[in-house]
Amino acid sequence: HDALPIFFMARPWVPAFLRARSMEGDKARRALRKIIPYVEKYEPFIRARWEWMTRNGMQHVAMLFIIVIGLSTYALGLIPGGLILPGLAIAALSVAQFHRDGVWMSVGLALGLAGLGLGLYIVL
Repeated sequence: HDALPIFFMARPWVPAFLRARSMEGDKARRALRKIIPYVEKYEPFIRARWEWMTRNGMQHVAMLFIIVIGLSTYALGLIPGGLILPGLAIAALSVAQFHRDGVWMSVGLALGLAGLGLGLYIVL
């Protein structure tokens, strides 16, 4: 019950040691130069839409769902390729929250449910 308040915070909590970290400008520029081509490739598919899927209670649903998916990876890790769907689901939910894209939220929830369903089918 100590983790419960994190679901009701306006902004996510970040540990102080992470907030205090910094990176040299040259290192950051090199990293950005490597990342930008990939971001530009996928940028047309990500934009703010179905914003109601990324507001208020849905953020908490997504956080809880990511925790459930994360816990399921222990069992799914035993299956060859079993971590693909949960990993894609977490990535899609992260993109959805960052860009307020409800379509990606739906994709992430669907992928997560598919991964959980597959895991339950195989385990049971």
